[in-house]
Amino acid sequence: MGKGRRRQSGNVTAATRRAEPAYDAVQLARFIGLIAMMSVVLLAFWTGSQDGAKIKTTIFYIGTVVLAAAWFVPELLKGEIAYVRSRILAPAVATLVLSGISMLIFPYKETIWSEFGRRIVYVLLFLVVIHSITSREQLRWFARAALVTAALISLYGMLQHFGRDLPGMHWSEKANVQLRVFSSLLNATYLAAYLAMLIPPAVACFIASRGLVGRVLVGAVILCMQIALMWTWTRGAWFGLAAGLAISLAALAWLAGRSGRLSGIWKPLLVAALLIVFGTAAGSYRSGVVERAKSVAAKDLSNVQRTAQWRAAWAVFKDHPALGVGVGATTIYVPPNLTPAFYATSRDVVSGHPHNEYLEVLAESGVIGGVLFVWLLIAIGATGLGVAKRAAKAGDVEIALAATGLLAGVVAFLVANVGGLTMRCTYGGMLFWAALGLLVVCDRLLAEANAESPNPAVNLRLPLPAKARGGMALVIVAIIVLVSYYSCALLVSDVHLGRGGAHLAAGDWQDAIEDTRTAIRYNPCNVLAYYKLANALYMGREYRQSLAACKKVMRFAPDYARIHNYTAAVYLALGPKYYESALAQVRRQIKIDGLPGSYAQLSKIQEAMGDIPAALASLRRGLADLKVAPDGDLRLWSSAAPRLIDLQVKAYPGKDPANDLVPYIPRGKYAAGMRLALGRHYMSKKDWPRAEEQFRLAVEANPDEATNYDHYGLALFEQRRYAQALSVYQSLCALLEGAPGRRDEYVGALMNLAANQAQLGNYRAAVATWNKVIGLAPGSPAAEQARRFMYRIQ
Repeated sequence: MGKGRRRQSGNVTAATRRAEPAYDAVQLARFIGLIAMMSVVLLAFWTGSQDGAKIKTTIFYIGTVVLAAAWFVPELLKGEIAYVRSRILAPAVATLVLSGISMLIFPYKETIWSEFGRRIVYVLLFLVVIHSITSREQLRWFARAALVTAALISLYGMLQHFGRDLPGMHWSEKANVQLRVFSSLLNATYLAAYLAMLIPPAVACFIASRGLVGRVLVGAVILCMQIALMWTWTRGAWFGLAAGLAISLAALAWLAGRSGRLSGIWKPLLVAALLIVFGTAAGSYRSGVVERAKSVAAKDLSNVQRTAQWRAAWAVFKDHPALGVGVGATTIYVPPNLTPAFYATSRDVVSGHPHNEYLEVLAESGVIGGVLFVWLLIAIGATGLGVAKRAAKAGDVEIALAATGLLAGVVAFLVANVGGLTMRCTYGGMLFWAALGLLVVCDRLLAEANAESPNPAVNLRLPLPAKARGGMALVIVAIIVLVSYYSCALLVSDVHLGRGGAHLAAGDWQDAIEDTRTAIRYNPCNVLAYYKLANALYMGREYRQSLAACKKVMRFAPDYARIHNYTAAVYLALGPKYYESALAQVRRQIKIDGLPGSYAQLSKIQEAMGDIPAALASLRRGLADLKVAPDGDLRLWSSAAPRLIDLQVKAYPGKDPANDLVPYIPRGKYAAGMRLALGRHYMSKKDWPRAEEQFRLAVEANPDEATNYDHYGLALFEQRRYAQALSVYQSLCALLEGAPGRRDEYVGALMNLAANQAQLGNYRAAVATWNKVIGLAPGSPAAEQARRFMYRIQ
């Protein structure tokens, strides 16, 4: 441990206190625990959990609370607390106070408490970092541990890019791992923000390294991090890193003009810049990175979603401008404000956040929260620049580089959060607040080295009797036990919820119900668990119990539109006497979101009630909205198109539905669903010419869908136009041949191809095709049929 100067106060000095063996042992244990906790949180993962992140959160919460107690309890028992003053602490505490006010005045207490608790832990970590790193040597060891952890995370991400992974890993991330790596952080955006935040401090370590071996090792880590960052395919983090490095370069140039000792940084800085450039080029080579960066201004699906989310958050802020809707409550208020454009991006997307940290702050805390957040940012900038300037003036190169690198990393992280929300994930917030704590550590170490006055480190005496201090210590220990138990209970709940989801996907309703109920037993406030329980009970046909679970979800989140849709479905399944209740639920959902799917549900209820004209009008209303969206939801079109035709025929019997339905046919490939449904309608009436026309249009709209070819060929075959049908089935066979998991479809297409070949008299070709069927599926019914056909011909 490094030597510290005596503090300019009449109290016991920090140097004297560190000379005591017991105090040294406790402080050293706390420092080692801090490094271990942060490294384990970043490296640990468990795919058995619902989203793989709960185990990280559990470790972080328990570890931080224990470390905070390991700092505060011994100080409390001694009656004197070593405290470090900081500009950052005041806005941080003010933010906590505002979060506490949210708990008192806003609904959705469970959601607000979750975010409030997370913020408490972040501020505790900030204090733990400040009071656990008390010397320059410890600061260096902390940096080394961070670099080793970053190297392991980056190398794992690089392995994923090349299709390698640890045995038995089945990640929940839906993106292609080889396209967007996420390493042990479970999400490509989180990994990118982490790397963008760590690269500038790593560059500072590279410049500060004195030996060749040290610089080579740090340089290798920087190179790995930069390549892994490119392979995350995350544009916000790329721009964030560019902004952070620009800030770092400008700050170093400014500081070098004020200190001759900083003049030697340019050569290693140039080498570090070349490493980053080389890493960018290597990560960009043949991986589409350049096109990805250019797409920031394109109207792709990701940008459409982001724009819709930002507008929703802004709408929430405008409705609640003063104090917002409560910290963490955007998950309730953002979804109802999302436009159909968001849900119509042909993805299975759910969003409770605007993916913009600053809009989230405004939406959940209003103007007051926004002012406090700006105050925090100003305090961060003033602390970082102030330390760097004083260090340069004193010729302290190490502290100047550390402060500059940390500040640049924080800037990179903040810029990345313009298009992301990584500050709200456990490890994103952990890194952010740890970096702020390290800035304060640099401030204190600089002040101690130069005997600055006033020193930020002071000793606060507690004028309390020993018994009172002992009682307070026991209360703190009890709180730690409760927090640890609650965190572990949340983890166990999450594990069972994940198992329930897996059983639900597999159709094992009873196992899904049992696991989901266990999840609720360990966490009775888990809204998602009640929602999944309602789903499992509904699929298991236990409708009344499903209704009870739906009502509990509505009690927690009455403005969550999807639960009203689901409750309406449950009422519909309960029978005619509940139809009015179903109608009320879906109308409430429409009032909240007004999405096409809500109108489709309304249409189903109206049809069940026998009001066919109203059902037709509702479905038309929903599909009209869906048609003007950037892309249609293929699943909704697939289910709605046949219903629309059926309702049209019931409402106007004897009238050809095609002309009336033309206005509801969407653009592009999504038109195929409506065309296919129309063709099937004509096929049911044996009107083969009209069926043929619709199936042909379906093929033109979506030439990658096998069903369209199959129906088109059948319509031609029924009209004895075998040559044209043969051409269609040849195209279908070319589409299916070699496609994984589609052997049965390919065999069926070959059978239809052979039938047309035989009708045209080309028996040799038909026999060859039948033999191909027998070779592909020798024991199948199609093969037996092929053998019978060949026997007849021969």
